[in-house]
Amino acid sequence: MKTMFKPVTLALVLTLTGLAPGARAETYRMLSSWDTSTEPVAAFVAETFIPQFEAALPGHSVTAFGPESVPPFEQMEPVRAGVFQLLFTHTAYHYGTTRGAFAVDAIGGTVTERREAGIWDEVDRHYNTLGLKLIALVPVPLGFQIQTSAPLVDGQFTGMSIRGSQVYHGLISELGGAPVVMPIGEVYTALDRGVVQGAAGPLLGAVSLDWNSVATNLVRPRFGTPTYYLLMNMDTFEALPADQQDALLRVGADLELASEPHFQAAMEAEEAALIASGSTVVEIGGDKAAQIPQIWADTLFSAASETDAEVSNRLRELARAAGLTP
Repeated sequence: MKTMFKPVTLALVLTLTGLAPGARAETYRMLSSWDTSTEPVAAFVAETFIPQFEAALPGHSVTAFGPESVPPFEQMEPVRAGVFQLLFTHTAYHYGTTRGAFAVDAIGGTVTERREAGIWDEVDRHYNTLGLKLIALVPVPLGFQIQTSAPLVDGQFTGMSIRGSQVYHGLISELGGAPVVMPIGEVYTALDRGVVQGAAGPLLGAVSLDWNSVATNLVRPRFGTPTYYLLMNMDTFEALPADQQDALLRVGADLELASEPHFQAAMEAEEAALIASGSTVVEIGGDKAAQIPQIWADTLFSAASETDAEVSNRLRELARAAGLTP
């Protein structure tokens, strides 16, 4: 079975940290909802977080497992149960368990602005009720896009079937399209055969998916703030001494700050590569382009409120007060 990252050996940990042979060491098992060969956000987080985690918590190491070990939609439960201790994921993958933080993808702002507005603390409190501790919220501002194989009709998706997970359905419908759910591995063939005429997804990673070979229209504006979650089993976190808890949370905060310039540069490079491959930017027409942030926010907060109204409403109040969402 392929693993996503090479495990850090105990011998290496002993060498780097100076931990005496025979001393107690902990190896934490981290699940990721993506494989680093196809998902650049997961690659960055693994390459940044794991070494910093191990430096901050001498004697502790991380072995990471990808979706080939546990399917993304099934990953939350084994982490809550303590079979795995860490989880890197997105709220769409536990939509059926909780939607409390689902609409965070409609909250903009910098990492610092989100923390100062109370967004981080509110999300943390919500996951605490599920037996999980928030370590980091990793945002990618204006990171969602839609690609189409067919030209827009009056600047909209009229008559088109657009592949997208639940997070995109409201926006696709508002712009005249018909949302379609399908596994990401089937999207290329569906676009190529005309089963769907477009697909929604993050800009980062679009080149590796190669949808641009069969869907050459890059619909603009981009929208939303894809937000990735680094979570820890609560019992595991609480078992750490207070100084190590603080050190781990500082690692999470540093990861968030490091992600901002990294992903801004990565998105610029990704878009340039798509255009160089023959893709063309097309614009949503009329007043709809200006309405996208409102449509996006209303759709996500409405979906979240269906099952988790209390936390969803608090998040929107906090974000609105700080000017981070419509």
